[in-house]
Amino acid sequence: VAFWELAPYFAGSTKDSITEEMKLDYIRDNAGKAFEFMVDQANEDRVASGMSTLQVSKVSKDEDPAVLALVDTYRTKFGLATF
Repeated sequence: VAFWELAPYFAGSTKDSITEEMKLDYIRDNAGKAFEFMVDQANEDRVASGMSTLQVSKVSKDEDPAVLALVDTYRTKFGLATF
């Protein structure tokens, strides 16, 4: 679930960059970590890339619509709220 919550906010995320391999790597690399840690890491990566924080992005609704549409297809499969 954490991957699908954060995928639209990963620095450099595009429709084509969100792959099964990316998801599996992310799950493996973050197994056992608190969600708050994953949010902090996503924010650090975004700021280092010159982007706003995840929270600012959500409020200003500046997510990539193509990424949100892709992520929503998976969120629907798992019964999660969509963007």
